[in-house]
Amino acid sequence: ASNKFGCPVLLGHHANDNAETFVMKLIANPKHPSPNVMKTVEKFNFEEYCDTITIVRPLLSITKDELTNVCLANNVKYCVDKSNFDTSIRRNFVRNNIMQNIYELNPSFWKTISNDT
Repeated sequence: ASNKFGCPVLLGHHANDNAETFVMKLIANPKHPSPNVMKTVEKFNFEEYCDTITIVRPLLSITKDELTNVCLANNVKYCVDKSNFDTSIRRNFVRNNIMQNIYELNPSFWKTISNDT
């Protein structure tokens, strides 16, 4: 992503993505889990390629279900990447197996680790 016009790059990460990232980091390093794994605004310096890039994640406090419901209610088409169901990919395994169990035990788990609460 280029920032030659000084514009921020907006990403569609939502609260469930943040929760997945937290669980993945917890699995990788259980001694030092950090609840704030994604920030709403982050700056990255890629001097080799371009100036500093500002990443904005405006949807971190919204769940996937909430986003899907808004799309359905407003006839907004969206796509689901079929590779999201390939559980040989670690994130997908976490999403499709572990997260489902966590949400069953604690439906608002994503709020617990959200930086926006």
